[in-house]
Amino acid sequence: MPDQILVALITREPMRKAAPLKRLADALTAAPQFAPTGWSTTDGLPLTSFEPKAFVSHLIALKSDESTVQIARRAAVKYDGFCDLRNDGASASMRLTFGAVGAEDAVRGVFELGDRLAENTRAEFGIVHPVWPSKPGDRFPSYGGSGKFATHEYVEYGPVAVCARTWFGARLIKLIGQARLANLGAQKTDWGGMRLDLVESPWASDRQTLAARQAVVMAALKDTGVFGDYSTYPFYTRGARWR
Repeated sequence: MPDQILVALITREPMRKAAPLKRLADALTAAPQFAPTGWSTTDGLPLTSFEPKAFVSHLIALKSDESTVQIARRAAVKYDGFCDLRNDGASASMRLTFGAVGAEDAVRGVFELGDRLAENTRAEFGIVHPVWPSKPGDRFPSYGGSGKFATHEYVEYGPVAVCARTWFGARLIKLIGQARLANLGAQKTDWGGMRLDLVESPWASDRQTLAARQAVVMAALKDTGVFGDYSTYPFYTRGARWR
C-alpha cells in the first residue's frame, strides 16, 4: 500500500456560493469514514468541529471573494487538506494529503472520495496520486513529484501529468480531444467530464506499474501542447497550446 495519497482538484466554479459549497460539503461527508473532523479559515488556529451547515453559512457570510480553508480528519483515515475557494471565476483548488491508509479497501475509498469531489466541484482538472518512496536506480524518478503542483503553476504553465486517476473537465477535453483521451482509456463521467485511470483498479496497483503506464500515456499526450514542462525547477515552460 502507498505511503501517501494525494487528491488534488482545480475548478472554475464560484466556490464561495451556497450551491457549490453545499455540494463540496456533501462530497466530503458522504462516506462517514472520510468526513472531516475539523476546519478553519485561519492557518494555525485550533480547528472547529466540521458541521456542514455551519461550514457553508460561515463561508457565504465572509465579505472577500477568496478564502483559504484548512480541513482535516483526525480519526482514521487521517488527512490534512487546504482549499482555495473563490468567487471571481479564477481557479479554485483543493488538496487532500493522506498518510498510509492501510487496507486496500481504504485506498479504494480515497479514489471514490476523489470521484465525488470531482463531480461536485465540476473539476477542470484533478488527480488521485498514490506515492511510494523512490529507490536507487528507479526508472521513473519523476513519478513521485508528478502529483505536486501549485494552483498558480497550473494556471501559468498547464497540468504536470496524468496520475493514477485523472479527471478532465470540458476545457481540457476540448484542448486534448475527446477521441484521444478515449483512445487512452478515459471514460465519460455523468457530470460532463472524462476520467482516466492509468490501470484497471489503480488503488490495488504498485509504484512501478503506475509509473511505467504514466510514462506511456504522457508520451502519447506530449504533442497536445497542454501539459507544462516542469523538469527544471524553477524554470518551468508553458505547454505550447496552454492559455
